Amino acid sequence: TTEIYTLSLHDALPIFQVEERKSDEEMPYEDDESDEEMPYEDDESDEEAESGSDEEEENEESAFEVLMVHLRRPSAADECEKLIQRAKSLSSNGKPAKAKWCLEKVIELAENVGHRRFEGMASASLGQLYWRMQKNDDAIWHYSTALEIAKEEWDTPTKGSAYAGLAIAHLSKKDFDNAEKNFLKCLSVADDLDDSETQDQVYEYLANVYMSQGKHAEAIRFFRLCLKRSQELQKTKSEATFLSHLGNVYELLGRDDEALEHYLARLEIVSRVRDWEAVHQTYLKIIQVCVRLKQPANAKKVQEKADELAAYLASLASDAMQHAGSCGGN
Repeated sequence: TTEIYTLSLHDALPIFQVEERKSDEEMPYEDDESDEEMPYEDDESDEEAESGSDEEEENEESAFEVLMVHLRRPSAADECEKLIQRAKSLSSNGKPAKAKWCLEKVIELAENVGHRRFEGMASASLGQLYWRMQKNDDAIWHYSTALEIAKEEWDTPTKGSAYAGLAIAHLSKKDFDNAEKNFLKCLSVADDLDDSETQDQVYEYLANVYMSQGKHAEAIRFFRLCLKRSQELQKTKSEATFLSHLGNVYELLGRDDEALEHYLARLEIVSRVRDWEAVHQTYLKIIQVCVRLKQPANAKKVQEKADELAAYLASLASDAMQHAGSCGGN
């Protein structure tokens, strides 16, 4: 999944912290396709302080120089925000190394000025970046860091994002117990924020997690929540999908009457929207259930419809291939 939360930015204090700057880091090499330049770093002076100068004067001079450097630069909040947005753009454009560099710079800057909120946001973004790179252990480490900071800073959106990221990373590792635990915590945050979009996504994730764990009663509960939301929002395709999922669960439990009820409801929807592939698949499901329920007449009737539809779909596929061949010949 893409980001479940849009992280809100916190107003930051100006950078007036006095400390010696670290040596510049090189930007990882990648082709420069973007018009934007990467954030600059001020060069450290190579000049040495004159020998014999007073230590106190030296410290004051160093403090003044650092202060002037910071006064010439944008505020910490502006720079962190720009770097985070730049990282998102780079990541979506397939440049993870540059995105990682930007996010690490945010963390470095945020640590220098004591701005923990931005540090947490960048850590959450790094977690997502590593997850996309299929480095789940690294993703879990960064999401855990983001979660710890979000709790300290009372940053509820980032906390929810971290829980979601942890859940998905654990799910990628087939660690269903930890996935379940973190999805439930993410759902609690979404409930607090009245975030219905996130609630809907987590309902579906949890239903599938419970199916993987063999917790069918819980899976039914969350698939029903998904179905209810789809009906409320009039999302016909999603409604048909969740009816199919519920039918499958009831089949697994041997509750064929309830499975048939849901398959028939799905059939009505996919027939209405003329999704013939889905209609054919649903016919086959209904035939299996009718056979188990010892309804041979119904099974035969549906089988005839399935055969007729299969022939129609085969003719459509044949016509499409002939048309493609004639176009290629021309």
